[in-house]
Amino acid sequence: MSQDPAATSYLLVETRFDGTAERFLADAATLVHTGGRVRLFLAADAVALGIRGASTELREFLDAGGRVWIDEFTLDHRTLRAAPLEAGVTSAGMADVARLLLESGTRVVWH
Repeated sequence: MSQDPAATSYLLVETRFDGTAERFLADAATLVHTGGRVRLFLAADAVALGIRGASTELREFLDAGGRVWIDEFTLDHRTLRAAPLEAGVTSAGMADVARLLLESGTRVVWH
């Protein structure tokens, strides 16, 4: 039995900052447009995508209704805590990610 995308919650974890990351963000926006509840977590190299103006695809994802978290550990480790984040991007920790991982009905994709 397949699950209706509109009833599905997605946790997408992006760790890259290369051409494949932009395609991943475009796929994330598509999930939002089909009615899915989509949360994107930017970690490791992908935190650069959350800096204001760094990614048009991230802006499109946010404008479509997606929600974005950026890894607070990576921000601190790379001394980016003071960097201007794209509007709508909020910092979060692994406890937040773990909570979503354990939430019933959540599908996870780690890229």
